[in-house]
Order: sequence, then structure tokens, then C-alpha cells
Amino acid sequence: MTFDKDYYFRNGFTVEENLIDAEGINALNTEIDRIIRGNTLERHNKMALEMEPNQEPQGSSVRRIYAPCQHYRHFRDLSMSDRVLDRIEALLGENILLHYSKLNMKPPSVGTKIKWHQDYPFYPLTNSKALAVLIYLEDATKENGCLNVIPTNGSQKVYDHTENGYFVGAIPDSTVLNEPVSLEGKAGTGIFMNCLTPHSSAQNTSTKGRRTLIIGYRSTSAIPLYYGEMTNMMEKECKLVRGKNDFTAEVALNDIVIPVYKDKISSIYELQK
Repeated sequence: MTFDKDYYFRNGFTVEENLIDAEGINALNTEIDRIIRGNTLERHNKMALEMEPNQEPQGSSVRRIYAPCQHYRHFRDLSMSDRVLDRIEALLGENILLHYSKLNMKPPSVGTKIKWHQDYPFYPLTNSKALAVLIYLEDATKENGCLNVIPTNGSQKVYDHTENGYFVGAIPDSTVLNEPVSLEGKAGTGIFMNCLTPHSSAQNTSTKGRRTLIIGYRSTSAIPLYYGEMTNMMEKECKLVRGKNDFTAEVALNDIVIPVYKDKISSIYELQK
């Protein structure tokens, strides 16, 4: 598939094969190997990464690296490259903030399942001009937990993500969703996904790992509605990467639910327990 702006606005996502080349993939994977080397469940840098919980104390399976585009040069350079930002501008306009970044990994035969959810309810904004670009750094298949999405068909619907009055970061199982699409792809594939697009990924049941870099961007007109603790944490990585910021909010959504967290969490994995 090739990057398709019209398809994105109709369905809430678009896919581009070979968004980054083999040399770029190798550089990023080499950096990942360096970051995770020597970390175990028993002894790891909790400020830098998150381990898979169901392993022996000396287990070395990592499921997330926090804020790679803030801390590591190769990821930062990619997030600010014309190759990526030209496509973001086509979808969000010329004034762009880098919102957040993370690197999700599904180790062989382990990788944690991610339930159906939308990104928007985690950081409600004044409008939906926000997206994530997901870049596969290893081949992604149904067996090793590729991204699954529900086409939005132009809808601006925000689903309930609460349970007993608290935000749980997942759409209830009882909610009726349309037929999902599994986005398998080779390493280097980029998926541009709107913040309102429901998505999930299954547990890795294969012998092959799945590394996915996720970079969130938003228009400067999309302003957080609530500066609580979780919002403040996410905004620390936010920075202008193209255009200018005139600090003017565009308000385009109504009846927005502010997430109320029962406990302090560091990632969606802890929230969806």
C-alpha cells in the first residue's frame, strides 16, 4: 500500500510500505538492543523501560521503551525527518507538535495483548487533529501481534473507556464494533492512524518478535482539556517540530469525558490489567 490522504480521512488510517529503508531499520534495532541489554525483571531501569511481568526474575523480555524520540538520537532524527513530517503535514496541517513516543515490543511467545481502545480518551483534546504513526521494525503478522483497526468510516465517535466510574483504557467487551482489519506488514511499514480509530493487538503466539515504534503528533490547535497528573506527564515530551504555535485552540468535539484514573499508572499495560 502507499500513503493515501483521502483513504485516511475516510477510514481513520492509511498504510505506507517502506516508510523507512533497511539501513534505517537496522540502526533503530541496533539502538534498541543497546538500550535493553543487561536489563532483567529483577533489575532494570524503570524510568527507561517496562518489562514483561510474567517471567523469571532474571528474565530479559522487555515490552516497552519510554519516550525513545526524546532520549535517543536515531529515534529523534526519524521523528523530525521530512520523510515522516511531510506525511504528517498532509494529514494535520502545517503546524505540528510531537505529542509523545514509545516503543512497544512483543517478545516471542509472550508479547502482552492490547485490548480494543482509542488513543483520544487518554489525552482528550479540543479536536481530533491528532494521530500516531506506527512503524514496524520487525515483520508483523497476525501470529506475532500486528495492529488491528476498526475503520471509522468518517465517524467522530468517542467510545466509553470506563468501568465503575474509572478510566480503564479499554472499550468494554459488550460494545458492538465493526469488523476489524489486521494490518500485517514487513519491517519498515508505516501506519498513520487517527486518534479516534479503535485498535488492538493480540498476544504474540509465534517464535518471532514484533517491535513497533509509535510516534504521536497533533496539530497545535489541538489543546489538552485537562492538565491533571497524567496529562502533565505526557506533555513533558511535547515539542513543536514544524510550523508555528499561535496557542489558539480549535474546539470541534462536544461532551468530552475527562479520564479519571483510580491509580497512578505508567502505561496502558498496567491500566488494562
